[in-house]
Amino acid sequence: MKLLAASFVLACLAMTAGSICSAQNFLVADLDGDGAMDQAVLAMSADAPNADLIIKAGGKLYFYPDLVFSSVMAGQEARLQISADGALEVLSGNHAVGRTRWDQGLTIAWFDNAFRLAKITRSWWDSMASGDDGHCEVDLRSGWGITNGPNGAREMRIDLGAPRLEEWNRVLPEGCRSS
Repeated sequence: MKLLAASFVLACLAMTAGSICSAQNFLVADLDGDGAMDQAVLAMSADAPNADLIIKAGGKLYFYPDLVFSSVMAGQEARLQISADGALEVLSGNHAVGRTRWDQGLTIAWFDNAFRLAKITRSWWDSMASGDDGHCEVDLRSGWGITNGPNGAREMRIDLGAPRLEEWNRVLPEGCRSS
């Protein structure tokens, strides 16, 4: 446990001045499947609208700037967790500002010698009116997904593939964007 605490402190100290570090933004797990414990941290600045993901795995440091929206405001903090199958999930959302509220999950998995975006989930809703809500879930490895919105549920095919995280352009598939 002391090693975990020391790793957390070192990761937080390595962040840039003005960044925010909390336990919900840091985790230790085997992220690359080699049996060794790796570290992941979300670095958030008080004056920037996005969080950077930093992963230390296999003796290497991986840096993914501006990966997800995050804010210091309650209801807008991004966080990390491990999925049931052991992949890293980066969760973000907006429950605080404006009418359109949303939750987003990015599942990041190690395969083909890289951290890749394997899955996207997103839900959105209008906090003042019903009818403009929806949900999508896309498995980028298979290219198949489902979206359910004001026009009903439908399957969708995405030819994006599972991009290396550093190559993902941060654009959501068409069926995963709120109107």
